[in-house]
Amino acid sequence: MVRMVVDNPATAKEALDREHLSYTESEIAQARLTNRPGELARAATQLGEANINIEHAYSGLDAKNSPVVFFAVKDVSKAVAVLDNIAKAA
Repeated sequence: MVRMVVDNPATAKEALDREHLSYTESEIAQARLTNRPGELARAATQLGEANINIEHAYSGLDAKNSPVVFFAVKDVSKAVAVLDNIAKAA
């Protein structure tokens, strides 16, 4: 199984459908984290304390070289609220 985040879901779906490849879609919660040790652990801990299970996650850097993490969770809106609180406290 390959997991990917795409900027243009419609184009990605068309390409996958054209090749008769199966796929699933899921919403993700995005977090911009402060660039210091332990931030990912802090975010994951707070999601866990809110009883939000992380199904999978991706990370990278935004255009300003700041860390960005994408969390796949069942309750995206609840996760976004937790992650927004983390961003406000940073």
